[in-house]
Amino acid sequence: MPGPIARLDDVPGQWVIDRPDIAASARADVAQVLGVVISAFFLALALRGIDLEGFWTTVRHANYWWLIPGVTIYFGAVWARTWRWHYMLRHIKQIPMRRLFPVVVIGYMGNNVYPARAGEVLRS
Repeated sequence: MPGPIARLDDVPGQWVIDRPDIAASARADVAQVLGVVISAFFLALALRGIDLEGFWTTVRHANYWWLIPGVTIYFGAVWARTWRWHYMLRHIKQIPMRRLFPVVVIGYMGNNVYPARAGEVLRS
């Protein structure tokens, strides 16, 4: 039978968690909440001063048919970059294009999200 989940330690007011899986889960929960709070703060900072009514009017009247050629050109360009990586790596190891494509996409996503071209590290 497992022991107590938490116990009062020798220091008054200090609880010690005996089960590390619960402690790790609690830390993960705190990190997730902290991440949401920080994201909400910066989202509010980015959206302040924006005319939301005008924004939603523009979104409702946008011509979304332009997304089709845009996405097609984007994936064509990513496929070309994937082929380039496939061609450069062929003398080291043959990697199928189907397996290499997500790696290239993740690398470019990292370049868009993280500073200092950190997507190159993700790709490797």
